[in-house]
Amino acid sequence: MSYPESFWKPISLEKAIRICIENSVPIEDDESIPLEEALARVLAEDVTAGIDVPSFARSAMDGYAVRSVDVQSASPKHPVALRIKSSVFAGDPTRISISRGECVSIATGGMLPKGADAVVMVEHTKADMTREGSVQVLQPVSKGEHVILPGSDIRRGSVVVRKGDRLSPAKIGALSAIGRSAVRVYRRPRIVVMPTGNEVVRPGMKLKSGQIYDVNTFTIFSAASSFGADARIARIVEDDEESISKAISSQTDADIIVLSGGSSVGEKDLLAKVIEKEGEILFHGVAIKPGKPTLLGRIGRTLVLGMPGHPTSCLSNAYLFLRPMVLRMGRMPDSPTWELKLRLSANVRLPKDRKLILPVRVKGELAVPTFKESSAITSMVDADGFAVLPPSGSMARKGMSIVVRLY
Repeated sequence: MSYPESFWKPISLEKAIRICIENSVPIEDDESIPLEEALARVLAEDVTAGIDVPSFARSAMDGYAVRSVDVQSASPKHPVALRIKSSVFAGDPTRISISRGECVSIATGGMLPKGADAVVMVEHTKADMTREGSVQVLQPVSKGEHVILPGSDIRRGSVVVRKGDRLSPAKIGALSAIGRSAVRVYRRPRIVVMPTGNEVVRPGMKLKSGQIYDVNTFTIFSAASSFGADARIARIVEDDEESISKAISSQTDADIIVLSGGSSVGEKDLLAKVIEKEGEILFHGVAIKPGKPTLLGRIGRTLVLGMPGHPTSCLSNAYLFLRPMVLRMGRMPDSPTWELKLRLSANVRLPKDRKLILPVRVKGELAVPTFKESSAITSMVDADGFAVLPPSGSMARKGMSIVVRLY
């Protein structure tokens, strides 16, 4: 049985990540989707406003729409009396106009009547007890005061959201404000998670002797989906070279195929052999613990990422390798908010020749190690994230400052 020589000389974590990113080509395909489905998608077009926002002059306050010239002399001692011609509420279409000595009672958001150029806040008025249907203004206002002018928020023809922007709730709100119901976005990276192994069974099935439920597939699927990928789960593939080859070749539209448990050197681990025959291996083996057997290859246009079979290393590898691949393919920006600086809560023995991928739980300002062994599911469940610690063969001391990458 032959395996790539590179497996015996694991490359650095940094080099492996760089290879992952360099081989992840940004997607050019785009599609039109409804605005309600656009959250976190990446725009494939500049979106310009076809209207002014607001499209009409409206009141910023509850009060009275007035001609500012009529109330320049107003004061508490010498109020100016105005006749209330009508009332306007938000959403009311209005053809009302006012002349000298007139005003309109207006609610916040109401359309300013023709002739009015300012709004007096209701707090700066009082009822006119001498004339029914009138109000006394106690304070002058300037032209434009408490008025939101057309286009003061968004000008017609201006770019509201730019090509390449990832759509947040705020950006989607801006798009709805200009009346857009659909947008063109880049297609999401298609990730196929392919479980392998005669021993794994899909959750919900009855276990037979020697079988285990498939943990990694659903872990990777969930992680890929959270990264912004269009992820799906393939059927379980039997542990033989022909089955693995056929399963990979059947996924013709996949950008990345992720398999777990088929990248270690062993009698039943056949992924490397399949990739060698049908494509190329980009790397096989990374100087990390756990996760050393990680493999990346290419068959045709599809990248194939081979993950270790143990759940904890499988999850951390998804964040280390799959996440940057999805972000680059999907043209998505990285987020600095997924890292925290914390202090180790206990001493940790470091490997001599590999970086340690340490799962930790966040407890205040402390990073509490949860690692038992890479096959322990609770190491993953109890963790909020992981730290990458340098090799030394010595001890990382309690209280040491580390960077924790959150799941």
